[in-house]
Amino acid sequence: MRPTIPRARPREKGTALLVALAVTAVLVSVALAINLEVQRAVDAGRHRLDQATASAAAAGAVHTAMAVLAEDKRTSQADSLAELWADAEKLTALAAVGADEGVRLGLRIEDERARLQINALVDFPQGLQIVPAQQRLWERLLSLAPYEDLREADVTPEMIVAAVKDWLDHGDDDAITGLGGAEAPYYASLATPYNCRNGPLLGVEELRLVRGVGERLLDGDGQQPGIGPLLTAYGMSDIRGSASAYDGRLNINTAPLPLVMALLPEEYEDLAQSIVEFRQQVIDDDTVDLLADPLWYRNAPGCQDLTIEPDLITTVSDHFRIQATAEHNGVRARLTAVVQRQTDTASGGTGFRILMWQPS
Repeated sequence: MRPTIPRARPREKGTALLVALAVTAVLVSVALAINLEVQRAVDAGRHRLDQATASAAAAGAVHTAMAVLAEDKRTSQADSLAELWADAEKLTALAAVGADEGVRLGLRIEDERARLQINALVDFPQGLQIVPAQQRLWERLLSLAPYEDLREADVTPEMIVAAVKDWLDHGDDDAITGLGGAEAPYYASLATPYNCRNGPLLGVEELRLVRGVGERLLDGDGQQPGIGPLLTAYGMSDIRGSASAYDGRLNINTAPLPLVMALLPEEYEDLAQSIVEFRQQVIDDDTVDLLADPLWYRNAPGCQDLTIEPDLITTVSDHFRIQATAEHNGVRARLTAVVQRQTDTASGGTGFRILMWQPS
């Protein structure tokens, strides 16, 4: 006699089906979660790879810029806006030659000597006395019409210069300069106290901490740009034997119009436009050898009898700001570097000192 197999009751069948469906749902959920994590990991890895590719391309572009600056030093006696390093379009095309496929590049070089050296206001390394020529340059710049409305109420150019001087100087026993100066006791008395630098600024942004400067003066008001883009904290050169100092010379071949205006005596301010236009005409006519002479500005219309203080100008630059951008598969990397171009005394070749290397 065959054994009798018990038949599942309807309720038992329904329970088994529900268990099977529940297990299947759990397995599907787990599978989906695993797949999602795997996809996230793949995407993150791909993003990191794209980021690394873009970052490497930006760094490569900066080194291309340095190679261009080195060759420029070898072949030219002066630095001007007529040279390859000043042509962002050609620079970018040159950097793109060695870039990976699919990378989009942007590259530009700016002359730091086209900016006013903040630290040159005080006679470093002594770091005690104000430099009269730089003081006049500062006061002229701050007196220009575009910046009058950006200054805080009742704050004069002289007061701002005094405060910047006090922020920079050291060893003066907290002596206050003029009516607008401020030393350590002033900054210690603020609602949020902080220390006075009493030494060279590390960056333009630090000026926000100086009495009387104000964000509007640095950044502008949305319509009128501020003075921030016209300033630099870089520019230390070996000009006093073994001591280093900031000579504060502006490259008249690259300086923008507001700084050219500040270089001129007030009564000659209108001639700044003539100088800038003549400079561009020299470039357009390909007679750039003229720009090697610091007195070339006297050839501009109306400037025959004009004299700019010799200690304030040069035609040779040694500090440059390099800005590179690179994009790969929609991932972008930015890199800003400030470099000092130097001549190797042993080999006679050109080298670079990296003063700032800032990815973003």
